[in-house]
Amino acid sequence: MKIAESLDFEYIRLRYNISKEEIEDAIRQRNFDNLKHLFGDVGIYMDIRGGNLLLSVFPADYLKKRCRNAGRRKFVAWKKQGIEAYRYSDVVFMMRDKKDRQIINILDMPQATYYRHKRMLYKSDYYKNLDITRLSDMDYLRSVKGDKIF
Repeated sequence: MKIAESLDFEYIRLRYNISKEEIEDAIRQRNFDNLKHLFGDVGIYMDIRGGNLLLSVFPADYLKKRCRNAGRRKFVAWKKQGIEAYRYSDVVFMMRDKKDRQIINILDMPQATYYRHKRMLYKSDYYKNLDITRLSDMDYLRSVKGDKIF
């Protein structure tokens, strides 16, 4: 079970009683400050009060920091010049007279990625708002709101 899925809480707090070791206070304080900063970066609060070590997790902060930018980056199919990416309008225009295999070769995209992107295209507001009688008009296709990168 993933931790993020099992976090059904509003606030978690853990308290330990600690005792001083025979280490210099300056080294201990520097290490503590470094750990506190590192934990803070991922939504975990750490402090020492009255000889107790406090660890607290704030779920919203933790999940926000833990899950950001997760997963693979989206595959972008670049046009031959490498400056501009193929957009929904380009793919819809190609779909008029080309088979999927031909479009996959033009986009130089893995087959599974193409079908996943095509499925997202079909579900998009862009595709739902298209006038099917004007699919051969590239200016029209580019003017429809929601023409995202394919």
